[in-house]
Amino acid sequence: MDADLPPEVALLARGLTRIGLRPGGRLLIVLPGRAEQWLIDLAAASLGAVPAAVDPATRPDRLRHLARHAAPQLLVLESAAELARWRPILADLPSLRRIVLVDDPAPHELSLATVSLTQVREAGLLTAPATGRSLPS
Repeated sequence: MDADLPPEVALLARGLTRIGLRPGGRLLIVLPGRAEQWLIDLAAASLGAVPAAVDPATRPDRLRHLARHAAPQLLVLESAAELARWRPILADLPSLRRIVLVDDPAPHELSLATVSLTQVREAGLLTAPATGRSLPS
């Protein structure tokens, strides 16, 4: 898998795997047309996951509808401010297991596992590219 991917995409794919994304898993990417949106999308697709992008400017009632329909295991948001906007919707997403924040460190007050994109990249560094096995510590 890794040999055919650009290095950043391969790194993110390994990191997404380490945080629990699996083939067939769904993720919702809510970023305003940033490079990270496309990198995460490609990384997820390379794993056989199902990425879906949503415009962050979408009205909250429409966001709720789209998110319920997508039933994501992973939600990718730009920042803690965007997370605050999503808080009322999170309870309606029973499949959601993890949130990735692109710009901000993960807040610790959520019971749901929230990580930063930096942490996803770091997790990708812990996996050997050629074998997919964890590197010795």
